[in-house]
Amino acid sequence: MTAYDWLGMLGALTSGQADVAFSGISIADKRKEIMDFSNPYFTSTWQLIRLKNRHIKITDLSQLKNTLLPIQLAAYLMTM
Repeated sequence: MTAYDWLGMLGALTSGQADVAFSGISIADKRKEIMDFSNPYFTSTWQLIRLKNRHIKITDLSQLKNTLLPIQLAAYLMTM
C-alpha cells in the first residue's frame, strides 16, 4: 500500500502506477468511462452549517454565489 494525496491517487491509478485505489471516491459518469467501481461502501452527503447568531437563511444554493465558503479540498475535488 502506498499513500497518495487526492490527485496523486487517481493519477497513479489512471497511469497504471497503482492497480486499485480506495478512499471516499465519488462514482461519477465521467470517471466510469475509464474506471471500474465496486459497490459503494459509504454514502457521503454535503452539509452546510452556520453560526446561530448570524441568522442566515439559505433557501437556494444560488444565494451562495458571492459568499466566502471554507471547504475541505478533497470533498470539493471529488465532485469535479
